[in-house]
Amino acid sequence: MIKPKFITFMIIIIILLIGLIAVLFNVKKESIPLAQETIKTFEIVITQFYAEYHRYPDQCEGLDVLLKYFKDIDNIPIDPWGNPYYYLIPGPDHKPYGIICFGADGKPGGTGKNKDYFTW
Repeated sequence: MIKPKFITFMIIIIILLIGLIAVLFNVKKESIPLAQETIKTFEIVITQFYAEYHRYPDQCEGLDVLLKYFKDIDNIPIDPWGNPYYYLIPGPDHKPYGIICFGADGKPGGTGKNKDYFTW
């Protein structure tokens, strides 16, 4: 005969596993919008930088310069897959700069979760 405590324990384990799977699925699903929102935030902060200093950060300064000039920024975020965002100056198509997230694989090109996201 199976003890009631064992059945209760197994039900708790199953509920926890279902919750963990749901969280993991949701994190992967939310990674793309998070990368896009982070790029938009970078654009806003770089626009503020330009308005205040009348220039864009150069290639050597990159996104790290934002830490120096804006004290309320604690760190430069990494993308949802653990890779850095890349800053280009000048940007493509005659844009003053560009910001790139290379997707889950961290490499240029790709589709699906490996798709690149950028400012242009």
